Amino acid sequence: STDKPLEPVDKPGSDKENTEQPEAPGPETPETPEAPEPEVKTISILAIGNSFSVDAMEYLWGILNQTGYEKITLGNLYIGGCSLETHANNFKNNSASYTYYTNTTGTWSNTKSYAPLNALKAHDWDIITMQQASGKSGVASSYEPYLTDLMSIVKANCPDAELAWHMTWAYQGNSTHNDFPTYGSNQMTMYNAIVSSVKSQILTKSEIK
Repeated sequence: STDKPLEPVDKPGSDKENTEQPEAPGPETPETPEAPEPEVKTISILAIGNSFSVDAMEYLWGILNQTGYEKITLGNLYIGGCSLETHANNFKNNSASYTYYTNTTGTWSNTKSYAPLNALKAHDWDIITMQQASGKSGVASSYEPYLTDLMSIVKANCPDAELAWHMTWAYQGNSTHNDFPTYGSNQMTMYNAIVSSVKSQILTKSEIK
């Protein structure tokens, strides 16, 4: 026959060498992790005090805010000139004799005739401060048993709060305060008496951080 023979056709599965290389798989694109939510710095502080706690907390919200705290809750249970003895008795009786100052925005507001246990339960406090009346701050014998009684009530209602002591300061040298003669109307004498009382009555108590 003069017909030219057909060229063989490779079929699938043929053992003829295949010179085409398969495409290599590309690298898997890693999933982009979600950015963690930024941590919000929070703090809450309650003072059990008097005019000295008003002074100490006047600019506290702004100071905390400027140092990075975004959620700030401040409270102040206030009675003018209030001593540890009066605080302890008021807490035992839950006497509604306080002005309760609060600040969550940078501005203070207040509620009068407020019961102290309501303030303890109003928030999950991080820190609760206590203090002695300024005129008795340098009289060590005036601290007990009232401080221990007060701490017991506070811890029973706010077991996770840290207790802190607010050490008041001595009167100015020409003060006419009625309690200044207790210290010979001498500022340094009063200061030293306050420091001594804090060392013996406060620093010896592990509950006060």
